[in-house]
Amino acid sequence: MKKSLLNKMALFCRMLALYPFAALTDAAGFGKYIWWHYLVFFAMTAVFYTVGYLAEKIIVSAHFPKAVRPIAVFISRAAVLLPTAAFIILASVLDLSAMVYMYALPAGIIAYFSGYRAYGQEYSDLFSVGWFGLFFTASVVTCLILNFSRVPELYSAAVVQLCLVFGLMIVFASLLANQTNIDQRTRQRSAGKSVLPNGLRSYNAMLIAGISVATVALFLLAKPLATLIVKGIGAFLGLMLSLIRDHGLEMDYYDGPGGENQVGQLAEPSDNAAFAILWALVVILGLIAVIRFRRQIINFFKELFAPLFRESRRDPPQPFADEITDTLSKSDSARSRRRSEQQLLRQFRRETDPRTKFRLGYKLFMVKLERSAFAPLPSDTTSIHAQKGQSAFRREDIREMVGVYNKVRYGEAIPSPEQLEKQQELIEEIR
Repeated sequence: MKKSLLNKMALFCRMLALYPFAALTDAAGFGKYIWWHYLVFFAMTAVFYTVGYLAEKIIVSAHFPKAVRPIAVFISRAAVLLPTAAFIILASVLDLSAMVYMYALPAGIIAYFSGYRAYGQEYSDLFSVGWFGLFFTASVVTCLILNFSRVPELYSAAVVQLCLVFGLMIVFASLLANQTNIDQRTRQRSAGKSVLPNGLRSYNAMLIAGISVATVALFLLAKPLATLIVKGIGAFLGLMLSLIRDHGLEMDYYDGPGGENQVGQLAEPSDNAAFAILWALVVILGLIAVIRFRRQIINFFKELFAPLFRESRRDPPQPFADEITDTLSKSDSARSRRRSEQQLLRQFRRETDPRTKFRLGYKLFMVKLERSAFAPLPSDTTSIHAQKGQSAFRREDIREMVGVYNKVRYGEAIPSPEQLEKQQELIEEIR
């Protein structure tokens, strides 16, 4: 399947994960379900998503100075206030229900940061298990609120809608998982061509069959399961409220000089003295703990808000690693991961041993190749490295350099000063 189609499918699943917010907004805000309200809701989330996507694209593409970049990152994340303000103004002008602010606006904010994180991601990263968790949590909260509303029609219709949407998400997620599995397994190489391992098609068929069975079971058991979860949460909340009532301060009625049966006067605290003393001790111990661990608390809040000023780390997707070993040794590749390109370049220039110097130069070449559009795979051979290097940098002398590396790495040859000089010129010139 085309990658653009898979990306759109993953984005569609992300939007479906916000469906419980739409159902709850309609039920709580308008008391009924109207089909075109859903179109307006998802158009609103699409606007938030687009603004977030463009904000991240600007941050990644623009070349801000190092001192200004943290501020620019913070502004790009705080830019969620722009569509939020537009949403509030529009809702006020149309005199919409307050439920729109409570249930629709959080969905828009989630969509904004979803778009903010989506720039540069592939379909396997666009839709993950976390979105199922969001959908499930929002669905449980929706069913709980509608169940307490004492309107059975709204509750039953919401459960049916959520089941249908969840089944649709399962179908699309199975297709994405199937294609992701194929993409990972076909990273094996044979003479530069992709190879589909034996048994992969049967495995994917079993995967889709299992997901289909789970979907059918969901439709059969969803409503009883939802009712059971809602009753369990209701029983838990009832238990907590009863404990609060049993241990709280009691309200009493008495005839006083200001009038009869005044409400809100506290009863004699004889029965609640122990409870009041306990709360006082808890408060005192809490203040002592805050004073004692004030530095840890301050550092915690610093770490909590630091990501607002820190640029997101974007690790390249890791390909499937098969039994073919990398051209570099494990210790070398581990060291190269720990060093930056500048540190590696300084080590390359200081190295006096010709064989080690040439191998360091080859690692620098691989670092530059990883940044190009022809990034190497762990299973690529040195001949494929040469092909990708020529395609990425348009240099014919790359193949010659790779040939010398093969002799140095596998034939114990010692490179000549001319070969070392040519390699250094090549590394400094390619970008």
